[in-house]
Amino acid sequence: MNTITIVGRLASDIELKTLPSGKSVATVSLADNNGKEDPANFYRLNIWGPSADYASNYLAKGRLVYVSGVLKIRQYNAGSGEQKTSVEVTVNSISGLDRPRDDDHTANVKKPSKSQGQERDPFEDE
Repeated sequence: MNTITIVGRLASDIELKTLPSGKSVATVSLADNNGKEDPANFYRLNIWGPSADYASNYLAKGRLVYVSGVLKIRQYNAGSGEQKTSVEVTVNSISGLDRPRDDDHTANVKKPSKSQGQERDPFEDE
């Protein structure tokens, strides 16, 4: 099995969908940067179930995250006939590593009430 662990920043807004079965799935881009001279690597994250709900409720573009999952590299033809490569990670675990700042858009992320039985954000003050 191809297992990968990445620390990086979310490079796009999280898109959450609920399947007809009721299961949640979220997709988002992640960028990691290995140094000033190396270009950033981008990954498409596929997040399922409770982890998808956690990500959509507590994480947003720009947040620093830790991701563990299974790596898959796909090649496909774009509409222009150009061959493209997509690096995807099916996420097993995702965690926020920084606190949301009041001046970034993570402050606008809807937080469920604790009475709804959702996971508690470990960075939230009580």
